[in-house]
Amino acid sequence: MEYWEAMADVERVALEAIREAHESGASYVLLTHGWSTSEGWKRPTSRSVIRGLMRSPAATPFIVRSRCIQHFSCFVAAIRPRDLRKIGGGPTGWGVSQSDEHLLNVTAHHEAAHGVILYRVVETAGHVSIVPNQAERTLGRSDDPGVIDSGSADDLRGHILSLYAGGHAQRIVDPSSGDDGCGKDDEDAAKWLGRMGWADREANLRAESLALVRKHWPEIEAAAKELLVLRRLSSDEVELIADVAAGDPDADQALRILRRITSADG
Repeated sequence: MEYWEAMADVERVALEAIREAHESGASYVLLTHGWSTSEGWKRPTSRSVIRGLMRSPAATPFIVRSRCIQHFSCFVAAIRPRDLRKIGGGPTGWGVSQSDEHLLNVTAHHEAAHGVILYRVVETAGHVSIVPNQAERTLGRSDDPGVIDSGSADDLRGHILSLYAGGHAQRIVDPSSGDDGCGKDDEDAAKWLGRMGWADREANLRAESLALVRKHWPEIEAAAKELLVLRRLSSDEVELIADVAAGDPDADQALRILRRITSADG
């Protein structure tokens, strides 16, 4: 094997090691590279290759750099935990395997809850999806339909309730999921609680959100079921799907018409 091929092999093996550790749930990987440095040399060494890899975007999905340990003869890679809504993709593309179907189902309920609860509280839903985003490395997304720009205290309260709803829904589907994937939602909720002077209302709003999720669970399930098939739902679709599940006699026909029009425009 030529020298440059050997160095490429070092990078490949190291990347495979941290990717496999990420998938298996390991906490650390010890990569031994020896003491040789590339300083004064015109070619890389195992040490410089591994350290370069750990600084590169290729390693970002799999390690927590602030917790990694560099030593003269080795590198201890701290492995990033698998977030419920962050699924690592390989170098050949981005996708979710059959083994991740459970995560998709949990995520679909999480995102559906955001949309449905917002609709039931402020009478408008946002776009929701479970389309993976490679740049953000996220599996699910829900968009605010302009509620937070209204300046209305009632709208902002509804926004906070919808933020908490995602976590409640995923825990109903899978209690072991805990707060996985809820970090951004909780941060946004905390921000608005602070701005509105409602910090002391957090526990009550969380409880109210849970009560709403339970009340509207058939609607959340219906939206999640559609998400698993279509991957994306517009705000109008979320609202009509919820209305159909709630027993609105006219909503089913309205949904059919909407999709006929959307299909024709597309």
